[in-house]
Amino acid sequence: MRSKATAYLRTYKYDFISLGLIFLTGLVPLIWLRHGMLVAYGDSGLSFFYNSKRVSDSIGFAWSDTSSTGVPGGSGITATLFYFLMAVLEEIGFSPVSKQRFLFCSLLILSGFGMYFLMLILQIEKKDRLVALLSSLFYMFNFFSMAYIWTSLYSSLFLLPLMPWALALWARGLASKRFSFALLINLLFLIFVSVFINPAFIIPFILFLFLFFLFHIVVNRKDKKEIWDSLKFFAITGFLGLFLNLWWILPLVQYAPFLRLPIKSGEIRKRSGTP
Repeated sequence: MRSKATAYLRTYKYDFISLGLIFLTGLVPLIWLRHGMLVAYGDSGLSFFYNSKRVSDSIGFAWSDTSSTGVPGGSGITATLFYFLMAVLEEIGFSPVSKQRFLFCSLLILSGFGMYFLMLILQIEKKDRLVALLSSLFYMFNFFSMAYIWTSLYSSLFLLPLMPWALALWARGLASKRFSFALLINLLFLIFVSVFINPAFIIPFILFLFLFFLFHIVVNRKDKKEIWDSLKFFAITGFLGLFLNLWWILPLVQYAPFLRLPIKSGEIRKRSGTP
């Protein structure tokens, strides 16, 4: 037993070292949020100040009483899991700063881990751990996310870990055609479903995975069996995803009639009262 463990550690020694470095660098938000200061925002964004339990209890209903005398609700149903997590942390005794530290560190570390495994999966012939590590660090600390995403506190924060993990599982699923990967991909969507509080992220994200699927089909265009099996995996993953996400898709469509009814520009001017 001990010899097997030793052999395992030797085989994956560089992976453990790389993941350890990613974990340590993922604790950088502790420096950002030092002295009890946190990243704030304007009149929108993820909240770390409100009573998260109250928000979690009401955010999925058609009417929300968390603001003023009440406002229409339903559009933020995908943020239920986020506020539930914040409510659990509040019950444990986390302050707003501690909650933000926990969230930022978790998302940054998961982003690095996801990119590391994605790069290993995409390297078919030779697994270069150094390339995977450098790619992870670049992804974690690229200038765009540092300047725009981490300072905005919008749901785009959840895209950072979701995208590499989703693509990694998608690539493995297309290669193996195993149903377990279709299930894992959709479970991943449910974990990071808070990102879809903004409908603008839905279509680009689906298109992102679809383009990789087309790339896989083009690469294997001469293998009819591979194409057929890939199409079946694509269909299974898609139908399973639609079924598991109806709980927020239907309220979103009902809340946003512009997603269902096309409105001409003349009607918009008429409704707004502009000439």
